[in-house]
Amino acid sequence: MLLGDLSLEQNLSYFIRLGSVNRRMVNQMIVSFGLSRRTAVLARHLTVSEKHITQIILALAGSNRTVILDEPFTGLTQEQTLKLVKIIRQKNDCTLIVTAKSKASIEMLQPHQVLTIQSKQSQYLGVNNVGYLIALRLKPWPTASDQV
Repeated sequence: MLLGDLSLEQNLSYFIRLGSVNRRMVNQMIVSFGLSRRTAVLARHLTVSEKHITQIILALAGSNRTVILDEPFTGLTQEQTLKLVKIIRQKNDCTLIVTAKSKASIEMLQPHQVLTIQSKQSQYLGVNNVGYLIALRLKPWPTASDQV
């Protein structure tokens, strides 16, 4: 959650000072998503997409062993989605749980299995409300010594 009366930079610094996120990773992702020019803007004046990306950055740059991303691709352009997939694939040594309405967006993460979830209530209402869920264990890339 971003604090609306603080700039983007102040919000990020807050989490960095708490020690809950990696400054280098945050800075790399801010540059990657083109948010560098928006760091002085108050969080309440950021677009919905910029807020969404910032919250994802904070989650992925954190030191958590489990990261839950609910609809991370919603509201992103195709270019932003591809950047996010690349960043997610680079995150290692954690368990990642992702939900999405689109199976195609989940499959970009190349999971072994995708769990399809359909609400019983939507069946009774005649609505096709299907969601998808994956859990990935992201491990560090093997080194040359691991392959011997």
